[in-house]
Amino acid sequence: MSKKATIILLVVIAVLSILRVVFFPSHRYGIDRDDNNAYTEYLKKNNIEQKR
Repeated sequence: MSKKATIILLVVIAVLSILRVVFFPSHRYGIDRDDNNAYTEYLKKNNIEQKR
């Protein structure tokens, strides 16, 4: 593979990774990670201690 093709491939992978983070934010990196997700609501409703 030529040097130019390798650089283009790396740029495409980087752009796709950034777009994935922007459009599909993971709960691990989200702002309201523990506050508003459905699992935490379920635990609160049923008075279950959350294991860390």
